[in-house]
Amino acid sequence: MKLAKLSLAAIVAAGALTSVASASSLEEAIKGVSINGYVRYRHNSTTEEVDAIKVVAGFTVPVTDGVKVTVQGATE
Repeated sequence: MKLAKLSLAAIVAAGALTSVASASSLEEAIKGVSINGYVRYRHNSTTEEVDAIKVVAGFTVPVTDGVKVTVQGATE
């Protein structure tokens, strides 16, 4: 099992080195990235005043041709 973890770490390190070696402009780096989401504010004016804020955001990033990674998160 440790051998598999070391191999994965080596792959990630090699990938990081190749991305640093082939630096691209900011415009090229963010091409195809999409960000979406919303912010919701709710005020409840009952006997006790309660405020609630909910934030939902999603990021889609192209990795290679035809492969995209989507990350979504929410907070209340």
